[in-house]
Amino acid sequence: MRAIAYSIRSNEKEPLALANVRRHHITLITNRLTLATADFAEGKDAVIVSSADELSLEVIERLVELDVKYILVKGSKSYNLTTEQSDGSAKPLQIVDLSFLYHQQDVNENLILEQVAIETVLTLNRWEESNQEDFIHYTSRDYSGMPQVRRSA
Repeated sequence: MRAIAYSIRSNEKEPLALANVRRHHITLITNRLTLATADFAEGKDAVIVSSADELSLEVIERLVELDVKYILVKGSKSYNLTTEQSDGSAKPLQIVDLSFLYHQQDVNENLILEQVAIETVLTLNRWEESNQEDFIHYTSRDYSGMPQVRRSA
């Protein structure tokens, strides 16, 4: 799967590369997603965004015009995303919100970054293996049911 990750910080690159194991072609850029930078997603299947990015209706519509099929939201901010067009029909877009991972108490930031990287790649894997064309919207969920990531000593 071809993806672009906007607003990538230097401490996010290594965990994402380790989790990806060269399966997906992920372009990492430090630019924020805005209407002006949305065209960087041309030719990509998925867009990975964070709290710093703009997910306005205009930006989402531009991403759909560029044939982006998936948006993965990571970061501490949860977006209230609308994917309904003016005629009431749903846009052909799947959205997964991983912001719940950032709301864990007493968890080291590096561990959170690893968990986000792993969940990001697992989500890309599921999307790549899926042939679903319908719209699915996953909302934030409680972290208590998620497996813990452990580092080997």
